[in-house]
Amino acid sequence: MQESYLKTIELPRIIQLALRGNAEAIRKHLGEHPEDLYSTEPNNQATPFHLAAYCGHIEALKCLLQFGNSNDLLKEDKEKNSVLDVALDSRRPSAAVFQYLLFEAKVPFGNKTLLLLKKKYDLFVIKIKEANSIDEANERIKQLDSLLEHAGHPEWELRRRTDFAKPRLSSLAELTATLVKSMHLDEAAISKLPNKIKQQITYTPQSLKYLTAFAVKNKVPGGSELPTDQVNEECLDAIKAAIKL
Repeated sequence: MQESYLKTIELPRIIQLALRGNAEAIRKHLGEHPEDLYSTEPNNQATPFHLAAYCGHIEALKCLLQFGNSNDLLKEDKEKNSVLDVALDSRRPSAAVFQYLLFEAKVPFGNKTLLLLKKKYDLFVIKIKEANSIDEANERIKQLDSLLEHAGHPEWELRRRTDFAKPRLSSLAELTATLVKSMHLDEAAISKLPNKIKQQITYTPQSLKYLTAFAVKNKVPGGSELPTDQVNEECLDAIKAAIKL
């Protein structure tokens, strides 16, 4: 899939980056061209989300989600495959990707995906064991078995869709992206930030430190779940003063 795309057609830049899995390049490109998030591969209309998932690029996939939203995982390509479908049906399925989609993002799925899970169950178990410690692998396999037992039942489908729709912040990077959006940090706002923040604004550990402190102290969704040692009063005061909250 990846090789044939790159050799046969001229691809949009964001599609190339998704195929290559370069999360930092994706972040930089979408920061400058956010409209490109919804570019598609010309042959089968695969989105960047499809391609990152198919190629097993978990960090690239999470980076794309920072600029989009969870519903982007439900979009289908020309062949009616969801992001989860292509992740599962990849020639080299990535445990990191399908575990994230199944157990963390909790992507809803129907009979087509369920049949794929059953068909390739043994392969997925092998991949899970390769990617995790023994205890973690056993837990993931139990989760997979539970999915296979309950998936397809109306009550399960309703609960799955409800869980999927809940706001979820799975990482500090995702929290930072949410905060940047909610705080409307456009160029004018960023120009008012102190240099020590402004110089670090593109998702570095220092910017995470400042924005995490803001999240925890201001009860941003997800912020209360973060460790308290991330909180720094100096960081919080600097942000409040800079953007006149």
